[in-house]
Amino acid sequence: MGRHTRITNRGRAAVIAATVGLLWAATPGLGQDRGGKRPVAGLAPAAQLDAHDRPALAAADPVDRHLADYARQLPEMGLLRLYGRRGVDLVRELPALLGEDARNADYEHDAHSRSTLIDLQMQRIETMVRDGLPSSTLFETGAGSTFDHPYLCVITLDTVPFLRDPAHATRLMLSGSAGYPHGGDDVELIGNEDFLRFTVDHEVFHCLDAYFNGPPMRRTHDALQSHYQGFVNEARADAFATRAFMRKQAPPGRFLMRFAAIRAVSLLDLDLQHWTGEVIRRAADARPEFGAPDLALQVEAGRALVAEIGPSADRYAGRLADAARLVESLGGDSGHLLLDIEGQRLPRPDDAGVAALLHEVRRAQDVLAAASLPDNRRSPARSPGVAPALLQADAPRVPLDIYYRARNRLE
Repeated sequence: MGRHTRITNRGRAAVIAATVGLLWAATPGLGQDRGGKRPVAGLAPAAQLDAHDRPALAAADPVDRHLADYARQLPEMGLLRLYGRRGVDLVRELPALLGEDARNADYEHDAHSRSTLIDLQMQRIETMVRDGLPSSTLFETGAGSTFDHPYLCVITLDTVPFLRDPAHATRLMLSGSAGYPHGGDDVELIGNEDFLRFTVDHEVFHCLDAYFNGPPMRRTHDALQSHYQGFVNEARADAFATRAFMRKQAPPGRFLMRFAAIRAVSLLDLDLQHWTGEVIRRAADARPEFGAPDLALQVEAGRALVAEIGPSADRYAGRLADAARLVESLGGDSGHLLLDIEGQRLPRPDDAGVAALLHEVRRAQDVLAAASLPDNRRSPARSPGVAPALLQADAPRVPLDIYYRARNRLE
């Protein structure tokens, strides 16, 4: 399978020592208020980002190095990585640091909803930091902001569990899922380093998409439409991350094959927003221009691929109905899906569609069946038998026209 690169002790020390990673394109003024005011405690730069003089990068963890590559290409966007205890503390300081009249750029909303959405996003980000789950959120900074950029992409991603446990990426994606309820089935591990690289690309895409194209979550009072928008956004992010992965490693390696399979078995949890296995496979085979170096073109290519092969909103509703019937036929409960779409009526399931979904899941399980996954109950990062999709059951809910259920796993 994909190689498991050993991270040096020096890199481990850098990760543990730095509880907050901050990267942005322009080095001057890092961690200071505009106008040369006092530095802000805890906003230490992870690295100098000058292309010819970046000594700190040698000791930075792979996520910081990867984010540094993006930072050099984004003069208007800062990249802030939050994790650990200091990350939780900083989330609480972040609204003030963003400046007056800062706004969230991920969700279309009216001016009167601005502060409400900021508060709810902060609650959500804190939940993600505490649970050690990846996410990204884009903010437009306001007057008096500490940050030197008009936009700030906040990413939650803690590398320490990946350093401690070579099976952590696999646990994160499969532990407690309906297909792997105890995490002890025979599954070949996915490489932690490959997973981290894919995750950074996936999360950065969400910020890039909002930056280049406006809020990806459009205002709607239709819960089913909101659910569909969530799927489209996740599919676009996976397409982008797949092509970024391919530029480093082509032809497609075993990591992408297995990650696409993991996405496929998410159907057993009725996590249809992350049922993107086909998108990953098609993105890996996409035409060469898909891998264009310009970030704006890469984002547009990911959006175009999903528009070409993804289901329409109506067909997506049919897929939800087929998936619910499949899960019920396997002895599962589809009740939480109905909660997600707020009780809206789905089309009648199609027998052929149900059979096709079952075939896709079984094929994915065959791909994953290999080496044994250690018992997830020994993992300090997870409670026994708790599916990642359920970790945010207590996440804040807000009016549907400005927010939707918190995204889970890879957001």
